[in-house]
Amino acid sequence: MIDGAPAARFLTKSKEYIESGYNL
Repeated sequence: MIDGAPAARFLTKSKEYIESGYNL
């Protein structure tokens, strides 16, 4: 099973990129 902490950190990082206007 995958630990929830790294997943939450990844989602938070992705959200920061999106909010910063970093879109692919």
